[in-house]
Amino acid sequence: MSYSSRRALFALGVSLLALTAAQAQPAAAPPAGRPQPESEISLDSVSVTATKTAGPAIDALSGTSVVTQAQIQRVQPSRLSTILRDVPGVITQESQTNPAQAINIRGLQDFGRVNVLIDGARQDFQTSGHNANGVFYLDPELVGGVDITRGPTATIYGSGAIGGVVAFRTRSIDDILAPDETAGFVQKQGFGTNGQTFLNTSALGARIGQAADLFGQFTYRTNDPYRDGFGTLVRDTGNALTSGLAKLSVRPADGHEIRGTALLQRFDFANAGSSGAGARFANAVQADTYSLGYRFARPDVPLVDLSLNGYTTTTRNALTFLADSPRGTYGRLGTKGGTG
Repeated sequence: MSYSSRRALFALGVSLLALTAAQAQPAAAPPAGRPQPESEISLDSVSVTATKTAGPAIDALSGTSVVTQAQIQRVQPSRLSTILRDVPGVITQESQTNPAQAINIRGLQDFGRVNVLIDGARQDFQTSGHNANGVFYLDPELVGGVDITRGPTATIYGSGAIGGVVAFRTRSIDDILAPDETAGFVQKQGFGTNGQTFLNTSALGARIGQAADLFGQFTYRTNDPYRDGFGTLVRDTGNALTSGLAKLSVRPADGHEIRGTALLQRFDFANAGSSGAGARFANAVQADTYSLGYRFARPDVPLVDLSLNGYTTTTRNALTFLADSPRGTYGRLGTKGGTG
């Protein structure tokens, strides 16, 4: 090897040694007077469905899963089934002609076997037909998180819930504002083809010091009938949704908090009933939930943690007989198109 080649290799070795030493050198501490960098702390998901008190999901003595807001935002769901599809032991039953959902836990569903809660309000809407008996209506854009408890331990939320409990938490001010922020606005719009047409979600929140905070959200979604893999239009697979969510929390004194929630949803769609055949109806579903709660909890009073909650929930479906439907039984009864 020539002298020039040995000199080049020696220079290359010195350069690599210097680069390694530079990479191994620890980062210099920030100058005095500057804030020290904070290390990230990862906390376990908190569940409240297993025992009705907040605690790590891993410590729950039952099959418990938590779906966080970050997970929901990552999948960008258009139906609730997308949110729950990765939860062990949980499946959803749905129809392409109806935005309603039914939840099955470990093979059990319907007739109250799975307790579905929205902000603590139990959903008991039932309709008899060829599909699920117990269904509920909730747009995924309104969901801030989900707690799922599998098994009969869910009976602490009411008799009959031997399959489990699925507790949906609607979005709140903490989902759009950081702890040090006082006001904010989030706007989301989406466009799609072959079914999913348009989505608009507007959410805003404001904090009035430590005394109160206010949150509101408006959602509008439209879906057109989609075409299958052969290019055939699947009738009655479109729907429209208009919903509004409002939350108010007031803290009149240290340890005291009063919370109020109003959730209003309107779903409009047409179908031929749960069997998918026969007479067609226009469905106008109004699903409203109102809740009011009070809590007293203070660190200096460790023996008292009082929580009171009340709610009212209604689901109404107004059916209108469509003129292009086969007459059949309805025709013999004298029913005409456009009658409810």
